[in-house]
Amino acid sequence: MRAPTRILVSHALAATAMGAAWPLLLAAVWAGTGSAWWLGVAGAARMAPYVLCSWWVGHFADRFSRSRIVMGTLVARVVLLAASGVALWADLLGLAVLLSALVVAVATPAYPALVAGLPAVPGARARSTEWLVTIEVCSFVVGPAVGGLLLGVPGLVIPLATGATAIAVVVMRGVDLPAPSGTARRGRTGWHAVLAASSQARRTLGLLAMINFVLAGVGITLLPMATGDWAAPWSTEAAFGIGTAVLGFGALGAPLLLRLGRGPVRRTLCGLALMSGGIVLLGLAPAVLAALPALGVIGAAAVHAEGNATRHLQGLIPDDSRASVFGLGDTVMVGAALAGSLVAPPLAEILGARVLLVATAISLIAMSGLIRTVPVPAPAARQAASV
Repeated sequence: MRAPTRILVSHALAATAMGAAWPLLLAAVWAGTGSAWWLGVAGAARMAPYVLCSWWVGHFADRFSRSRIVMGTLVARVVLLAASGVALWADLLGLAVLLSALVVAVATPAYPALVAGLPAVPGARARSTEWLVTIEVCSFVVGPAVGGLLLGVPGLVIPLATGATAIAVVVMRGVDLPAPSGTARRGRTGWHAVLAASSQARRTLGLLAMINFVLAGVGITLLPMATGDWAAPWSTEAAFGIGTAVLGFGALGAPLLLRLGRGPVRRTLCGLALMSGGIVLLGLAPAVLAALPALGVIGAAAVHAEGNATRHLQGLIPDDSRASVFGLGDTVMVGAALAGSLVAPPLAEILGARVLLVATAISLIAMSGLIRTVPVPAPAARQAASV
C-alpha cells in the first residue's frame, strides 16, 4: 500500500472511531441524568477542543516531526478511548465525558500535520488533499452514524472504536511525513505573520469559514422546515432526522465531483455555485422527499468546495508555517459552524426558513469573490527561492 493511501486509510479509521463513541456517551448521560443541560454539556465537549486547542497546537507540526506527532496522537487516542470505556463501565459519567473530550483534544494536532505534510509525501497526487478533507468532514457524520447503529450492542462500541484506532496506528507505522522545510529557521514566522503578509490566504480562510457557517446553518434550518406538510409522509422528528442524514452522508459524494472545474480555484467556485443552487432548491422544495436530492448535492458540493479551497490555501502558505495556519483554520471553521447553528434558528423565525435559505444562497455566491485566481508558485519552486 502506497504511503498516501496508508495516510488516508489510517485517518479514516481513527477519525471515524473517534466519532463512533459519542452516541453511546450521550445516551449514557441522558439515561443517567435525565438532564437536558448535562446532555448539552456532553454534546459541546465534542466540539470545544477544536475551538480551544487547534489554533495553538497546529504550530507543533511546523517545529517537530510530523510523523511523530500523528503517531503520538493515535497512540494517545487508543489509551484514552479504552479509559473512557472503563469509566462508562464503572458508571463514572463525568469522567467518561472528560476522557472523551481529551480524545478529541489530543487528536487536534493530527489533521494540521497531515494536511501540511501530505503534498510532500512521495506518490501523493494533487487531489490527495481533497480525499483527506472528504474523510475529515465525513468522519463527523459517519462516525456517529456507525456508533448509533451499534447502540443495540453497546458493549461493542468502545472496544470496536479502540480496535479501529489501534489498526490506524499499525497502518500509519513507518509512513514518513516530510519535516517542515524551514525547520532550521523555526520560530521565524507563525500563522499571524503569514496571514498578515497574504491577503489571499486571509480571504481563502474566510471562505472556508463561510462554507462551514452556511452548512451548519442549513442543517439546523431543516428543523423549522420539517413542520406541517413539508414533513409528509413522516413526522417532524423523522423528517428532520432523514434530512440531516442525507445532508451529512451527501459528503461522501464529493469524489464524484472531482472533475468539476479546472484547478483548485475554479473547482472551489464550481462547488460554491452547485452548493448555492442546492440551497435554493431546498428552499423551494414542497416536501422533504423532494428536498432529499438537493440535500445530497449540498453535502457533496460543500466538501468539493472546501477540499479545493484547502488545496489553494496549501499553495499560498510556506511549508514551515502550513500546519500552524491549518490549526488556526480548524478553530475558525468549527467556530463558524457553531455560530451558524446559533444564528440560523432566530433568523428563520424572523425571515421564514425558505426566505433565509434563498438569502443564504445569494450570500454564498457573493462571498465566492473572496477566492480569486492568482499565480501561486509551486511549493518546490517557492522553497528553492527561499533558500
